[in-house]
Formats: sequence, structure tokens, C-alpha cells
Amino acid sequence: MSSLSDVDAHTVVIANGIDAPALWPGLPIRPVKGEVLRLRWRPGCMPLPQRVIRARVRGRQVYLVPRSDGVVVGATQYEHGRDTAPVVSGVRDLLDDACTVLPALGEYELAECEAGLRPMTPDNLPLVQRLDSRTLVAAGHGRSGFLLAPWTAEQIVSELVSVGAAS
Repeated sequence: MSSLSDVDAHTVVIANGIDAPALWPGLPIRPVKGEVLRLRWRPGCMPLPQRVIRARVRGRQVYLVPRSDGVVVGATQYEHGRDTAPVVSGVRDLLDDACTVLPALGEYELAECEAGLRPMTPDNLPLVQRLDSRTLVAAGHGRSGFLLAPWTAEQIVSELVSVGAAS
């Protein structure tokens, strides 16, 4: 879809992340690159952490999320347009920071590294609001998109119900 005029609906919710400005030019959403690693536990290594670990190392935030077979390490954050290739410096920083927090991770297998784009606003707060009588937006959640999904859904549903658009 390239235009909201293509949509035959009483109400439209723009919730397409970094591409939201394509449907509503001028929305202050920009892509911010983030890299994440998956480390796999190997026999003989120290056991997996039992809970999420968040830390700040050399001024950078790092988090370690235990999974059934290893640990997810996240995440970098920098502005590089729409580049989604993981880069050596980002991977190195994540590994260095993770191993500073939990040195035993140095013996885990580096199973995966990937990068993606997060939709961000200038003030780093999500944009969840009505744009006009027909259009709402839910975008710009950055690295907190999954965490804020229930709150965002509540806000959108509340707005839809308040104007009777949900019927």
C-alpha cells in the first residue's frame, strides 16, 4: 500500500514502524539500527543465567536474556539509515560488554548475529495518537515495542471506542 486513499475504511491505524512516514508524510519517525547476538550454551560451560541481566559497561547498555539453549545479548543502537547488516564493531562491543558482565559467556558458541531497524521519534517516546478524524498512528516505540504493545493496544482501542469506530 502506498497511500491511505487506497484504504476503504472508516478508521485506519498506521502501525507499520519505520515506514509510517510513507503513509503519513511528516511523521517524525526515523530508523535506528540495533544489533543482537545469540550465544549457545556448550557442554562444559558455566550454566545459563537464571534471569535477565541488565548492565552498563563503558557507557553502553547491555542486556543478557536467558533462553532454553543459550543467551540473547543486546543491543547496539545507532543511526545508519536503513542499513541492516551486522558490523564487526557492533558485534565486538556486544561480546566485550557481555563477557565483562558474565565472563563465562566467552566459552559459549556464537550462534547468530543479526541487525534490524527500530522506529524512533526525536524525543524517543512512542507516537500513539489521532492524526485526523479517520487516522490514528501507533509507531516510534524503538527498542520497547514489544514491552509497550499492551499499553499501545489499550490506547488505540480506547480511542476507537470513544468515537464509536470499533462497532
